[in-house]
Amino acid sequence: SLETNWDQFGAPPVDMKIILAVSNLVNDLSQNQLRNLNLVPIANGTLQLEWDCGPRSLEIELESCSSTRYLKWDPRHGVEEEGVLPLADKQSISRLIKWVLDD
Repeated sequence: SLETNWDQFGAPPVDMKIILAVSNLVNDLSQNQLRNLNLVPIANGTLQLEWDCGPRSLEIELESCSSTRYLKWDPRHGVEEEGVLPLADKQSISRLIKWVLDD
């Protein structure tokens, strides 16, 4: 329901196709994988899924309806990894979520 300029800097509303893609992704996740999940609108009209679990964090931004960009970070172990995954690669996305939730 965000309108144009929701961030006071001219951001467009979140693209409805992105909302549907995120909804499909979230529906495929288990209850456990939904722990600590936050959905964050991005100023370019996309959405980002974020998990913060102690010092570990994972961000998955839907760049399009078919592509994600992720950042996983854990300063305790020197982990700072970025990458791109197809949205259809549910197995790799699940592995990323497992990494952030399992300590």
